[in-house]
Amino acid sequence: MSIAHLLEDFSLPFEGVPQVTLTEDDIEDQRLASFEQGYSAGWEDAVKAQDQETHRISATLGSNLEDLSFTYHEALSHMNECLAPLMKAVVDQVLPEAMSATFGLHLADELSDMAREQVDQPVFLIVSPGEKEAVESILNPDGSLPVLVRADPLLGVGQAHIRVGEVEREIDCGSMVDSLRQAVETFTFHNEKERQHG
Repeated sequence: MSIAHLLEDFSLPFEGVPQVTLTEDDIEDQRLASFEQGYSAGWEDAVKAQDQETHRISATLGSNLEDLSFTYHEALSHMNECLAPLMKAVVDQVLPEAMSATFGLHLADELSDMAREQVDQPVFLIVSPGEKEAVESILNPDGSLPVLVRADPLLGVGQAHIRVGEVEREIDCGSMVDSLRQAVETFTFHNEKERQHG
């Protein structure tokens, strides 16, 4: 005895549902549509992953640059802070002594330049009373150069007036040292202000 009568028969079409038959072209179209859908989904995922990676790299790079910038400014500030006393010491102690030691040589150079332009003209040099003898010994040790050196009590150390013919020059080493001192103080003040206020 067979049990076929107990089981449902699927070989016959369902009632009310139309039977669909697919051709080779229909199957190929479905495959292409599925491929396009999968390709698009994959492309969107790849673009999204790329955007996320770019954003992460940009954020990391920005953070690193910010840290580097802070470290650079911090190091620069520290270096300036350490250099300030050295620069002040150079301007306050070393430069005045160097200017004093080389004042006569500096005058000799100026006189040589001026004398080349004004040949056979009288040379006059006015300095402070404390520097007259030292300047005379440097400028004219053998008496061959006709330079008239005079002392003027109104002039300070490191100051001189030179006249060769009609050309005059004024030298003021003290003023130059004061200008350098002012520049160092301004530099130090601005660096301190920047360090305090970021």
